[in-house]
Amino acid sequence: MRNPCLFRPMRRNIRHCRWLLPALLFGLALWLALPASRGPAAQAADGWRVWLPSIGQTLPTPTATTTPTLTPSVTRTPTRTQTATLTTTPTRTPTATSTRTTTSTRTRTPTTTATATPWVTIANLIYVGRDEYIQILNLGPGSQPMNGWKIHSVEGDQWYTFPVTVTLAAADWVRIHSGPDAFESPPQHLKWTSGYIWNNSGDVAELVDATGRVLEFWEY
Repeated sequence: MRNPCLFRPMRRNIRHCRWLLPALLFGLALWLALPASRGPAAQAADGWRVWLPSIGQTLPTPTATTTPTLTPSVTRTPTRTQTATLTTTPTRTPTATSTRTTTSTRTRTPTTTATATPWVTIANLIYVGRDEYIQILNLGPGSQPMNGWKIHSVEGDQWYTFPVTVTLAAADWVRIHSGPDAFESPPQHLKWTSGYIWNNSGDVAELVDATGRVLEFWEY
């Protein structure tokens, strides 16, 4: 239904619409004073078409014109969180305890060195004349040091000690002289004394080693 106040000729509606200007001013003042609570008036200002009624008519309910507001709020936030935590911890514990204990105890057995028994003998005894002597012979395979060895005349209990420097080689000999014509010519001729040692009527000659053991004797 059209408002006759808006479509009739202006000269016909002056008496009917003389109240329109004060109403518009009052509505404008009200709209400006209350911006937060305009309600339908705000909607009219935003695009509704307001029909001003004529005197004696009821103001029709304004038809709201929908103004589509295209708000392309397309927020594409591709959150690609690729958490590939590949933890490969190969714990290879070879428990193969092969204990090979080879204890080779090499015991060194002391080599027994065969100590050859000295084979030193009385080879001869000359007890007559002015130069008597006793001859000692080494029949052993090696040299024999005579240090500490002795000759003993049993009848007169007389002793001769070999000098420390005397060593008999294998198959070597030495003569120990006594009596008035005794002489010394080392290393094979050694002088015991200028007196007589051996008894002409009989005696015993002993060869004693360094340990005091009698190894050989000569009896006449």
